[in-house]
Amino acid sequence: MTAVGDTLFAVEIDVSGVSEIDYRRLDPYTLRHTPITLPKRVAKGCRAMLRHLGLRFGAFDFLLDEKGAFYFLELNPNGQWLWIEDMTGLPIAEAMAQELCRSLPSGPGARRQGLWLMHPEAPSQVFAGFP
Repeated sequence: MTAVGDTLFAVEIDVSGVSEIDYRRLDPYTLRHTPITLPKRVAKGCRAMLRHLGLRFGAFDFLLDEKGAFYFLELNPNGQWLWIEDMTGLPIAEAMAQELCRSLPSGPGARRQGLWLMHPEAPSQVFAGFP
């Protein structure tokens, strides 16, 4: 899921039938990408984590099980997203441009020099109770 400000672009990448343990070793353009709506609880947790860390952008990685439960893996503060826009048509670049035009962030992890530090306890605090 790619977060730009408060806008969330969630996409399910179908890896069924893939023999690789890490799908990122494959050409992502060979996998089906489907925009999805995140459960409200997951969306709220993602936005809370971004605010807590003082970030305006983040690429969240989740696993989704057969029952639809989301499992948080990581937040990449400088994650890749362009291929997702290419595959789905989601307006991520437009959202990024609009967000860059907004004022600088503030709050507990923000550094105006452009360095974003992650608080080591933030994921467990923000995502407590998952799945």
